[in-house]
Amino acid sequence: EGGGFRIDAQHKEAVMEIQGKYQVAGKELSDVQQKLAMNEHNKRRSELTKAELAAQPEGTPLYKSIGRMFLATPITEINAEIDGFLQVCESNKSNLEKKRSYLVSQVKSCEDALEELAIKS
Repeated sequence: EGGGFRIDAQHKEAVMEIQGKYQVAGKELSDVQQKLAMNEHNKRRSELTKAELAAQPEGTPLYKSIGRMFLATPITEINAEIDGFLQVCESNKSNLEKKRSYLVSQVKSCEDALEELAIKS
């Protein structure tokens, strides 16, 4: 009888540990998915801005917001900044996709472990 109780306690401990890992991985996965969505939103906004700038007639005065003031800025400089930002977005997307893939596998691993423990019990 005492041996059966020990096994149950071991199962309970293992389940609690796996549940903790599962919750942490799930939270991180949710955060990464939010960051991916925000990154995609920022990328799309920059692409639209770049398209609008390309549609402007040559010689149109362009201004860049800096704090509370607007500074006259050449279109080449604005486009270079947008291109740089788009490269950062692509890099972030790649890194976040890798992290998301890893976290999905972690969540799946925890689910499998919990299933295995449920079958053993």
